[in-house]
Amino acid sequence: MSKASTVSMDRSEIDAMSETRLMLSTVEVARRLGVSLDTVRRLIAYGHLAAVNVGTRTRPRWRVSVADLDAFKQRRETARPPATPRRQARRAAPIRRWVR
Repeated sequence: MSKASTVSMDRSEIDAMSETRLMLSTVEVARRLGVSLDTVRRLIAYGHLAAVNVGTRTRPRWRVSVADLDAFKQRRETARPPATPRRQARRAAPIRRWVR
C-alpha cells in the first residue's frame, strides 16, 4: 500500500481550475465582484443577477453561472448609474399683502 501523493498548486492554477467550473456559489460571486454576500443575494432577489436555486424553498442555495456573471459585469460597466430623485426645495408660500 502506498501513500497518496500530495500535489502542490499555486494560486494561478487554482484560479484556472475554478474558471473551468460552470457554476459559482454566492460567496465566490461576492469575492469576484468585491461586494458583500448580502449584496449578491439582493442582486439575485431583484433579478439583476441570474441564478439557480439548488437548495430548498425554505433554505435556498444559489448558484450563478460564469457566463451570467460575465454578462452582469458587462452590463454594470456599460450601464449609466440610476438617476436619483432630487428633493425639491420647499418654497415659502408667497406673502400676500392686503391692499386697501
